[in-house]
Amino acid sequence: MVLSNAERQAAYRKRLKEAASSTYEFELMQKQIEQLTKAVNEVRAHVGLSEIQLPKSAYKPKAGV
Repeated sequence: MVLSNAERQAAYRKRLKEAASSTYEFELMQKQIEQLTKAVNEVRAHVGLSEIQLPKSAYKPKAGV
């Protein structure tokens, strides 16, 4: 069975939401976000681009999660 892009994205968001419900998984995702942001900003600085800043929603879960 082949999933459409929308179905794949919905399944991915569902897995992320389930994973974020545990404290360990949430802390792990925060560390991954920080590492990826740092790596992207290092590359952008190397090629002469400005740094990126992720929206706060990337760091903190939405209320009620």
